[in-house]
Amino acid sequence: MTPDGHAQTVSKQKLIRILQACDQISHLNLCFLKDTVDEEVLFMIGEKYQKSLISLELRACNGVSDSGIIGMCERLSGIH
Repeated sequence: MTPDGHAQTVSKQKLIRILQACDQISHLNLCFLKDTVDEEVLFMIGEKYQKSLISLELRACNGVSDSGIIGMCERLSGIH
């Protein structure tokens, strides 16, 4: 939250830097990041965390398409 009480959003570039800095993620909640999460982010998640990711939440991520989710899931081995 900002000092005036408003929610602060995470930019796509900041999210990508955070994901690049974390070597293994097993549970990832990206709910309500609206336009921040898109197919590029999903591709990165699928490539980087293909052996460690168990669960991913994407509720209210408007930039996510069915083809992006399918492409990411094809790279993941442990997701349920």
